[in-house]
Amino acid sequence: MSRLHSIFSWRIASPQQRSDWFWKFAVAEIIAHRRYLIEEGLHHGDDQPHDFELKAIDSFCDTVIQGEKDDDEAVEAAVHLIYSLANATRGRVPAALLYNHGPGSRVRAALLKGAWLDGKSGSILALNGGSLTSIISYFQEVERADLMEPEEIETLSSLSETVRIFRGAKMKDSVKSTSFALSWSRDYPTARRFALHGHGSGEGVVLTAEIPRDAILALWEASGAEPEVVVNPRRLRRVQIAERIDKAEEMAAWGIAA
Repeated sequence: MSRLHSIFSWRIASPQQRSDWFWKFAVAEIIAHRRYLIEEGLHHGDDQPHDFELKAIDSFCDTVIQGEKDDDEAVEAAVHLIYSLANATRGRVPAALLYNHGPGSRVRAALLKGAWLDGKSGSILALNGGSLTSIISYFQEVERADLMEPEEIETLSSLSETVRIFRGAKMKDSVKSTSFALSWSRDYPTARRFALHGHGSGEGVVLTAEIPRDAILALWEASGAEPEVVVNPRRLRRVQIAERIDKAEEMAAWGIAA
């Protein structure tokens, strides 16, 4: 099913039909993920949703979907939903709502930001939210005033037309493939930490690139866990390696004796 068809199907459905679909989808995702954890020996219990998960889903359905609200109460319900979920479901469940272009801009922005910033070594939404093209669309479809703090919007507006950014990562098969990602930073030390502590078997590197200001999808330097810019990687320019991390330093960062 194409995204346009999904959006159209959502829009012509009644609030009750949307609510029923989302409730069943969210519960099914929780059960499927819990069964996976049980099979992997990572969960010791049954596969059914907990009461607090069901209450968060119910609240979201009542307030946002059936109530068709896009106010502070709706944003609170969206944030509560995300943080009531766990692991991959924190990415998959919000992504379904973003894919369907379902709630209003404020709620979608809350879902997008909450799911994007969640994750220890990478965005839970980037890992579980679908294709890169879809995720770029999610950023483009919300109001910046709903996604960023006023000082962040002001900072972004004050930047030059071309912005220097950095990304720390484990090297893949090429610089191009390593750089093709949405999460970057204007802060070199932040990027370097990811080069040291990121996951993967390749060499730790800090990449540098230039990006047009209008290709920055979000700038979170006051409200994120660390200074981050989310960019459209198709518009990166002058990508190169700024630093290769010494293996001994990398091992030390992981607490491994050389």
